[in-house]
Amino acid sequence: MSQEALPAVLLDVHFRPVWAQISPLRQYVQTWVGAQAPKLFERTEIVLQELLENAVKFGDRSSNVRMELRIDRGHHGIELKVSNKAHPKRMALLKQELDSIKTADGGKDAFSRALERAKSLPPGISRLGLARIVTEAQVDLKIHDDRVTFIAAIK
Repeated sequence: MSQEALPAVLLDVHFRPVWAQISPLRQYVQTWVGAQAPKLFERTEIVLQELLENAVKFGDRSSNVRMELRIDRGHHGIELKVSNKAHPKRMALLKQELDSIKTADGGKDAFSRALERAKSLPPGISRLGLARIVTEAQVDLKIHDDRVTFIAAIK
């Protein structure tokens, strides 16, 4: 059976939204992606780090974060989903920020624009993580009730 004919490989993890969970999960995923899709390793690592940190930083600590990673061997791409419970005000701001990053130039210079804009934002607020995600992947955001799900396609 050729590699193109193999089905997608799926990793599905639920974890408590605490900082101590991020590093071991990242290390596990890095090893897993490195073995399955080495060409997409670095970009996946960047997107994963930012999505996990945002889920912990801005999510509701009373409910688990769900991370799904699917490697489609036929198209040589990775789909990464991170879903967590969040406050409606945070979700609205997130959607607004993501839309503004994506519409400016399709996200091509999102990170350099975010760096420039970060100079005028209050300390501790940069929104650089979101710009890094958009720079490395095609991003979609789904909001359903009190859950926000980031879907990043890395090719």
